Amino acid sequence: MHDKRKVRRRHVLYYLRLFDADSGQPVGDLHDITPEGIMIVGSRAFSPGEEFRLRLNLPREMFRIHEFEFSARCIWCRYDETASNFRMGFSVVNAESTELETIVNLITELGDPE
Repeated sequence: MHDKRKVRRRHVLYYLRLFDADSGQPVGDLHDITPEGIMIVGSRAFSPGEEFRLRLNLPREMFRIHEFEFSARCIWCRYDETASNFRMGFSVVNAESTELETIVNLITELGDPE
């Protein structure tokens, strides 16, 4: 499979759960992140093309804001038989400069060292 990413994904070293900002329902756990997209691991499948407003609760000891919301569109979804869960790739949609700044801070503070 050809990797179309322009920026290398960074694995997140902390457990961070994502929620649907409208319903409050859990979507899954953040697995890795770039300024352009995220990978989520969850128990339910999402269809490519579905768009969501997602909420991420941030560690209080590391960030001045405690919740971060952004829009994302599902690009792909695959079932992982070995882990019995779904891995889903989302692209960040129409991010404002403050949202992108928060994503870059997430990568810096919570991502694995390069």
